[in-house]
Amino acid sequence: MRRPRRGVLRLLSLAALLWPICHSTQGFAQDDEARFEFGGDLYAAGEAPVLRGEAAGSLFAAGERVRSEIELDGTAHLAGRAVGVAAPVGGNVYAAGWSVDIEAPVAGDVSAGGYMVEVDAPVAGTLRALGSEVEIRAPVGAALLAAERVRLDAEITGDARIMAEDVDWGPDARIGGVLTLAEDATAPPSSVIPPDRVERTAREPWERAGPGPVAIVIGAVLGVLGTAGAVVLAQALFLGAAPGWTEALAFDLAERPFRSLGVGFLALSALAGSIPVLGITLVGAPLIVVSILAIPLSALAGVALGAWGLGAAIWRVANRPAPEGFWLRLLIGVIGLFALGLVSLIPIAGWVILVVVTLAGLGAACTRITGRA
Repeated sequence: MRRPRRGVLRLLSLAALLWPICHSTQGFAQDDEARFEFGGDLYAAGEAPVLRGEAAGSLFAAGERVRSEIELDGTAHLAGRAVGVAAPVGGNVYAAGWSVDIEAPVAGDVSAGGYMVEVDAPVAGTLRALGSEVEIRAPVGAALLAAERVRLDAEITGDARIMAEDVDWGPDARIGGVLTLAEDATAPPSSVIPPDRVERTAREPWERAGPGPVAIVIGAVLGVLGTAGAVVLAQALFLGAAPGWTEALAFDLAERPFRSLGVGFLALSALAGSIPVLGITLVGAPLIVVSILAIPLSALAGVALGAWGLGAAIWRVANRPAPEGFWLRLLIGVIGLFALGLVSLIPIAGWVILVVVTLAGLGAACTRITGRA
């Protein structure tokens, strides 16, 4: 196996070059705001889009902070860290974010999810809210609430179902229909609703709906081990079927990393771009399935070969003799995969390095297959 000592430095320097470019590009994309109208509806995205202007049909908006100040005849679809509805909506509202604030009347339903959901304006239809804290300070038609803490200080004219650990009943709280309440929640005073219209239910189905912390940890560990196992298996297949070809590929990665990266980028782009092209031709539409399957397989091959090339470089930097035998070669691949896994834990930069190594491994393989090495 030839000396790929310079490959590590080249790959790392390439990743260091791409990291600020990707980071600055991300910042530019966030600062920029794009919007357009189609069929009477408004579409907007950006860092902090504030939607103002004449009335529109429906609104589709996303960003870090999204605030709608346009009167809508249709539906509002909003997503961001902080979401606010500050103008009347004639249809429904669908909102998701860290905080969601309904500050203007809604003629339809409101479906909202976030850490904090606040309703400060009337909702004619049903309010569906999921969050850590939900506060209702304006009348709503009906309410379906799931949260750790709920504060009700307004009238619910219809039925209400509240699944919460803590319910705070304000002085203006009223419920006109039937209240379904968690069995361990604070009972409402009779001024809110007569006791004969209160039903109790267990919260166990809600608590058991999601996995616990132990299950989450076990699932994450099994996911990492499964991915690593798939990569090692791919390395074993390459080394078992073509050991000389795989060792030559490590030399290509060390000597020509930029070319390998470029070829890998073009190869993966061609696979992804072939999907709409095949769909347009109609005749080639059945081959879309092949392209869809080829993309993850190509990425797996890129990770496996890129990690093996990185392990080979580390092996040579450690001044170890050329490996002989299948298992020793496979050990080099495991070393490279372990090193790549450690590097990928670095915030932002780690992900860039992982992508660079994957594309470089795929590009080196494509170069070898086409005989242009």
